[in-house]
Amino acid sequence: MMLTVKIFTLHLTCLLLGTLAIPANAALLGRAPATPGGTDYRAYYDTVLDITWMADADLAATETFGVPGISPAGAMSWDTAHQWLGAMNANHYLGGNQWRLPKLSPVNQTALNTNYSDQGDTDVGLNISAPGTLYAGSTAHEMAHLYFNTLGNPKYPAIFQNSGPFQHVGPGQGNLFKWYRTEYPIPGAPNLFAFAMEWADSHTMNRNKTDTLGAWAVHPGDIAAVPLPATVWLMGSAITGMMAGARKPKAD
Repeated sequence: MMLTVKIFTLHLTCLLLGTLAIPANAALLGRAPATPGGTDYRAYYDTVLDITWMADADLAATETFGVPGISPAGAMSWDTAHQWLGAMNANHYLGGNQWRLPKLSPVNQTALNTNYSDQGDTDVGLNISAPGTLYAGSTAHEMAHLYFNTLGNPKYPAIFQNSGPFQHVGPGQGNLFKWYRTEYPIPGAPNLFAFAMEWADSHTMNRNKTDTLGAWAVHPGDIAAVPLPATVWLMGSAITGMMAGARKPKAD
């Protein structure tokens, strides 16, 4: 019996690791199913960043909340994005009223560095937060952390592999560039950030307010805990718990 349990546990572990490709202790928990009790989740709670991501990264393509200036694909200027989020909050979308753009803070935890780097050691360029870099696993850039750590995509120059449970994330899937919330003052220069999920060089970049990009809405904390089974993209702790249980000796 113990051998059967161990084989089943090993098989399940390998299946989850191969299918989900998410590092240990990273989890996206399904929230706000469109069908009561279903698994057609409209949002996912990120247990590491403690924010809730909209499942559709280009929700504005189908739900403008009456805000003008949004393209059919859901692209908009930075100012329009804030108007859209304001309307979203006024409507208490999915029960939340603090929807915002993803945040970006200095990856070095001191000051924003807008010089370009492909080593992940500044706030503009490639591989920010990626494993094997100076600030590996940093949560300073929320979209970069999701891309490289939670979704487990490899750093440059490897090819994009995983959009997880989200829609309109990654090359060929809606707006390639998504706005960050952070603004910084540099007269005469682009003073905003965006993240691009491209085939081989996903990166943080500088943009102007008038550019039209995607607006991926996120909400602080967990918008709504739902009964199990709500965990569709959970790794690490569940597997560890199952394996520990499989090793536990049978009581006499």
